Amino acid sequence: MTLLQNFTVPEYRGHVMAVFAIALQGIAVSWLLGGWLLDAIGIFPTVLVAVVGGWTVLIISMTASKELRTS
Repeated sequence: MTLLQNFTVPEYRGHVMAVFAIALQGIAVSWLLGGWLLDAIGIFPTVLVAVVGGWTVLIISMTASKELRTS
């Protein structure tokens, strides 16, 4: 976290730290969902759900945001 703050432009430091905090909260929810899915459907299907879900979020984000498409 310290490195993230040190290498961020001061004007964007608050935005970067907010995104970092949201990502950390999402990881905790993902662990809970992943554990439940492991018990419910097994290892390989859980991996498939994680990969397909991640790619889906990425593709939707890229198509919905003009800034991400041009970068």
